[in-house]
Amino acid sequence: MSPEAQAFSVAVLFPDRAAVKRAVDLLIPMARKAAEQTDTLVDDAAVDMLEALHKSELAQEWVASEVSRQDRIPEGALAVAVMPDAVKQDLVRQLPTADRREAFLSGALLERALSWGLPLLLQILERGHAMTAPQQILVCGNKEPASNRLARWDKTPWNGTGWIGEPVAVQLTVHAPDWCKLATIWAVREWMKVCALEVEWESNPRAASVNIGQGPIDGPSGTLAYMHLPYGPDKQLDGKVDTSESWHKDPDSSPGRDMIHLGAVLCHEFGHALGIEHVPTSQGVALLNPMYRPDVLRPQTLDAEQAVYRYGPKLATPTPDSGDPEPGLATIELSAALAAGVYQLVKQ
Repeated sequence: MSPEAQAFSVAVLFPDRAAVKRAVDLLIPMARKAAEQTDTLVDDAAVDMLEALHKSELAQEWVASEVSRQDRIPEGALAVAVMPDAVKQDLVRQLPTADRREAFLSGALLERALSWGLPLLLQILERGHAMTAPQQILVCGNKEPASNRLARWDKTPWNGTGWIGEPVAVQLTVHAPDWCKLATIWAVREWMKVCALEVEWESNPRAASVNIGQGPIDGPSGTLAYMHLPYGPDKQLDGKVDTSESWHKDPDSSPGRDMIHLGAVLCHEFGHALGIEHVPTSQGVALLNPMYRPDVLRPQTLDAEQAVYRYGPKLATPTPDSGDPEPGLATIELSAALAAGVYQLVKQ
């Protein structure tokens, strides 16, 4: 079984109250930093929830017991519903305002506070770091919801039961060095393996429907890249890759320690261009989780379901004697400095 398909165990992270408290100690400064960087991950309310959990020994004991029993983080309204009254009241006393208390009792605040940090803690442990100091947060910088949660990149209307019309090909421009173009090709091909996506390479950025560039965003760590979601008719979708990061540029090999797989990040961002919002970590492991995971490089089951819902299942490759052109074919010229030749995006 590949690392991407393995189920991770959370019980080993929180065997007792002391472990929960150490984890919360670690998450609070990370959450504060994340709240400053992007509102898709965590906000000030979730920070308040973590700080309340840090103060409540009863809540720490309850979280540890629930994780041990279920091998999962307690989630949302269900967790609050089964929480003993004494624990619930102790947490309510620690929250600073009435609206925070109301959000906690509805379950939403607890879910945001607990579920977002799990993949990050796993990254820290998998990389061999001790949980003793704040670690880097690697996130997508997308902050905006789609104007329509069922959005497709071409803004094709949804009539309540199906799409009106077939999706048209994506015109894609990458205004970046060859290494970024090659990683983009790899990323797009990964999406073409799971849905009926057609991509055309467009040399003119003004004529493209999706434009990917590079440049500084916020320095090393933090925001890795961003991509707009479909948000209106005839709006070009712009994305950007942060040049300050330590990128692993070869998408077909594994990154070294503390290197970030560029192909995986571009694959995530292109998913946004297709109309897919972030998948909450509480729903499971997905490429479109807000935080970068080094073991998730391509669309997972949750991502593929969203892509197929919008674009249909992957098209079969035509037989050689059909006379039809390869569906979804795109070409791009790369300079001799990288590997001269014509690269093709071909469905497999």
